This record gives sequence, C-alpha cells and structure tokens, in this order.
Amino acid sequence: MVYTFVIAMLLMSLPEPVHAMSSNPDSSDIAIHIHEASAEEQSDYSPINIEGPDGTSEAFWVGDSVMTIAPSQVQKLTVETDNSGRHRFVVHVDDETEQEFTAVTRDAEGRHLAFRLDEEFFMAPQIFEPIRGGRIVLFNVPGDLLGRFTEEVWEIHQ
Repeated sequence: MVYTFVIAMLLMSLPEPVHAMSSNPDSSDIAIHIHEASAEEQSDYSPINIEGPDGTSEAFWVGDSVMTIAPSQVQKLTVETDNSGRHRFVVHVDDETEQEFTAVTRDAEGRHLAFRLDEEFFMAPQIFEPIRGGRIVLFNVPGDLLGRFTEEVWEIHQ
C-alpha cells in the first residue's frame, strides 16, 4: 500500500507531456528487459517461476533477451486499476521503441514473452497478436523495482 502511494506521487509529479531524451537504451541500472519464454520446457532456456497476483506460482523457461526498454525511452508512466482493484503499471514509449515492441510482439505471436525489471521476472503473458500503440501494460510488478524505475524516468525528464 505504501509503494502504491509513493509511486502514485512520483507519477503525478512527472511533467506533462514527457518527451524521451533519447531513443536508444541508456546505461541505467534499471530497465525493462523482454525475453523469449515458453510455458513448456526448452533445453536451451533457463527455468524460472513467476508468482501471480493470486499468490500461485507458474513455471516458465526463459531464453535470450529480445528487447530492452530504458527509462530514456519512456514518454509517460501511469497507474490504472482494473475491475478487480489490482493496479496496472502503464509504460508509454517513444515512437522508435513502439515500432520495435510491435515487431517483437509480432515475431512472438502465439508464444510467451517474459518481462524482467532489474533481475526479477514478474510476468510472462502469451502474445496473441502484435501489440501496437506504444502503451505497454505491466502487471504484478514488484513495488520496490517499480519505484526505482519510476524515479529513474522522473530524473531523466527533469
């Protein structure tokens, strides 16, 4: 609950609109990494467990990183609440990153992508169609990592 309040305060303090300073990933300590993933065992992938919002854990096998979203590529951050009261973290990215993300999700159609912030994997949705629009909705993000990422974006855009 405290993390939600702190994150909301940081998000509200971002200037509007926020324009990315650079379209290239930076050397930030924290970034969103997107990996190839599978719900079935793959010999060349590493096993991980991702805990869902309901506390259950699901096994995935994770491969190479296919994309990184650095704080400098973020134009805007928002927090939304779904119908069940769970928070969603929405990352709005610049045009170049949007095109790359659309291509990554197009290539992953029918498969899973695992999302990692710092060293912690937090979700691995199955991709049913290319995701367009530059709006990436993240669920189940650990509060401490979300706070660090938000602070990094805020510092870049000051």
